[in-house]
Amino acid sequence: MYVNAFLDGDEIVIIERIDGERFIRREPVDWSFYTKDRYGKFESIYGAKLKKIEPRNRQEFHVLKKQFNPEEVYESDVNRVHKYLSDNYGEDDIPELHVGFIDIEVAYTPENKYSNPDDADNEIISVSITNKQTRVTQFLAIPPVTLSYDEAVEIVNSVTEHGEVFATEHDMIHRMLDLIQEYDVLSGWNSDRFDVPYLYNRT
Repeated sequence: MYVNAFLDGDEIVIIERIDGERFIRREPVDWSFYTKDRYGKFESIYGAKLKKIEPRNRQEFHVLKKQFNPEEVYESDVNRVHKYLSDNYGEDDIPELHVGFIDIEVAYTPENKYSNPDDADNEIISVSITNKQTRVTQFLAIPPVTLSYDEAVEIVNSVTEHGEVFATEHDMIHRMLDLIQEYDVLSGWNSDRFDVPYLYNRT
């Protein structure tokens, strides 16, 4: 069952969940369309005889399309992703989406104050990801300058069994990138305006 699909050049990228596991695969785009032809083997919903034109790629699709009268061309404007999903999935049920709620905290510095997402000048000091299905929150952090690494680990372990402390922001972000791979949807409070662009630019 598919979770999402999108066009990438001459391929369609399909994200599926099979038995709860997430898979990503690529398939060639079907650029075919139809044009009126008295000897055509196909038929429009209006009864017109049609011939199938099968371009090999996007560029050839546009070249071939221009060779025909626009009024005699059929299905050249069909969304290629929708066509693929309709042909291959039909009435399949949509699987339960894996949803994660993400939140970050960013350091304050005297020189940068509170950094904005576009600049992302200050370190990300913690990331939390809550799994909607399990209600478990995974907490990642780097120690503040006032604590040693061991002191930070002791504090985090006293609060949650799902916490991890990292020596560097670099290591913490790489761990976060691993954790979010299982999710189909990432959401959060004001995340589209702050958390996600900050994470993107900082990474």
